[in-house]
Parts: sequence; C-alpha cells; structure tokens
Amino acid sequence: GVMEGLIERYSGRTVLVLGAHPDDGEVGAGGTIARLTRAGARVLLTAVSAPKDLEKRAAEARAAAEVLRAEPLLLVNDRPCRLEDLKTSELVAQLDALVCEYRPAALFTHARDETHWDHFLLSRAVLGSMRLGPCEVFLFNNTVHRNPCQAWRPNLWIDITSTIGVKLEAIAAHESQFGARGKDTSVFREVARTHGRAPGAPYAEAFEILRLNG
Repeated sequence: GVMEGLIERYSGRTVLVLGAHPDDGEVGAGGTIARLTRAGARVLLTAVSAPKDLEKRAAEARAAAEVLRAEPLLLVNDRPCRLEDLKTSELVAQLDALVCEYRPAALFTHARDETHWDHFLLSRAVLGSMRLGPCEVFLFNNTVHRNPCQAWRPNLWIDITSTIGVKLEAIAAHESQFGARGKDTSVFREVARTHGRAPGAPYAEAFEILRLNG
C-alpha cells in the first residue's frame, strides 16, 4: 500500500541507496531520494562500480547527487570494473563495511529478480548484509521493459509528484548513458506515471518491502 509517514520516518537518519552502477539509484529511487533529503534524511547515493569511463561516470554521479541533495559514493573507485569481476566475498565485505560504518535506518537496492546480471549479483550480496542489523530494506526494479511473466511484485508506492522533475534532472546528469547515446529520459516519466496508478498519484515509485520493522 501507500505508507504515509515513510519519508518522515527517516528524518535525521541515514538512508543507503545502493546501485550496481552510477545512475541505478537515480532511476530506481530518485524521486524518493529527493523527498527524503528534503525531509531531513541523510542519503548516501552509492554505486558499486563503473564498468568503463570511471572518471566521467564518477563526475556524473557527483552532479546527479547534488541535484538530489544526496552524498555520492563509489565503492570501487580505483579502476573500472563490473560486479562480476569482483569476488562475491569481496563484494559482501564492501557492503558489510558500509553498513557497519553508516548504520543506515533504511536501505534501497535492486530487486532480486532483475534480469541485469550485475543488478542480480548486488541484490544477492545485500541479502547477506541484512544479518548485521535491523536496517529496513526496500527493493526497486530498474528494468523498464520487463517480461510480464517475471515475478516483480511491488507492495509499496511512494508519491513522487513533487520531485519527478528533480528525478529526471538527476538521471539526465548521467549524460554519457542517456544524452550521448540518444536515449530519451522521458521514458522514466512514463514509468512513474504508470506506477502512480496504484496509489492514485500523478507520479510514483514502486518498491518491494523486504524488511520493515514494526
């Protein structure tokens, strides 16, 4: 359902948004991030790695985070790499260190059934970090063109009508992934409009609740 008070729940607390690559968090939860920061939450907009063009991708991530008023963080920042280049133990250790350092009240990351392999690997690794504390966990799905047979079942919608413009601006900051490739970011407005039908809002983001305390 639509949880009133979810945004205010994290005011004055730390929220960790974890994407495989720069732009994943913005696509999956950019509108929610903007609402959280504007309500007084500290949001760490984290990407594990950039597969190539490391400096450019990192600069774009900083620009996008600034738009959302979040703090950018790139875990593997010394070389371009894919998640599958990392040992699972190495990835889990990085995530464990992150959770232990920041003690987030909530964590947003990729859904478990995403078809993108790097997204899937990250989602599996995050499940391991859940043992470290009572962090609430929400999953987003970045695959715009989904196979309708797959079991993505969101059960939480957050109204992002007030921040849809900010979300699109943050996504557009990743120029190398969208503008430079001739990809139109307006598709994300349509996705948000579609998600808005469930809560009856002009625009929303959808999540699957993996863990909610009380």
